[in-house]
Amino acid sequence: MNTIKARTVEERWSIYEQNKTRFHHYLSLLKEWNRSVNLFARSNNIDILEDLLLPCIACTDNSLLTTGLSGIDLGSGGGFPGIVVAIARPDVTVLLTEKVRKKASFLTYVAREMQLTNTTVFYGDILSLPDNDNYDFITARYFSDAGNIFSFANSRLKPDGSMLLFKPDSAAVELESLEWSITDIIDVG
Repeated sequence: MNTIKARTVEERWSIYEQNKTRFHHYLSLLKEWNRSVNLFARSNNIDILEDLLLPCIACTDNSLLTTGLSGIDLGSGGGFPGIVVAIARPDVTVLLTEKVRKKASFLTYVAREMQLTNTTVFYGDILSLPDNDNYDFITARYFSDAGNIFSFANSRLKPDGSMLLFKPDSAAVELESLEWSITDIIDVG
């Protein structure tokens, strides 16, 4: 297994600057809705930009996501990384999935308000999605354990597809125990 360094911090800031107005709009909606819907931890020590947004920009790299791909973001919550991908990469389509109604409503509102025409929101359990929907990439940020994600991906990820999972460093052991061929791990830290 190889560890690949994703976009550098400087490259992430550059993507942020290119889309600054749209990212600011998204973050203002996120903060507004977070007052009534728990979209992200309400901790005083969390920096939304540096702790949530910039790491998600790492998975928008052209070497990971090429033009025309379609992907699914599992357990989208507040939109990390799904909305971030949709903003930074209007040339790919993203299906945001969320089983909590309030969070799905937020995602739908953001997609409509920001005119993210490359984004669709699915409200419900991902297991109720059709088996014949195949995706070029799957993203997930701290969603379930890797075994459950890989089980879902087994019938829904195209053979040459990619999974972009945001997992803590401790997940390496979890990933090694799976019976999948993992060729690369991308370090977004």
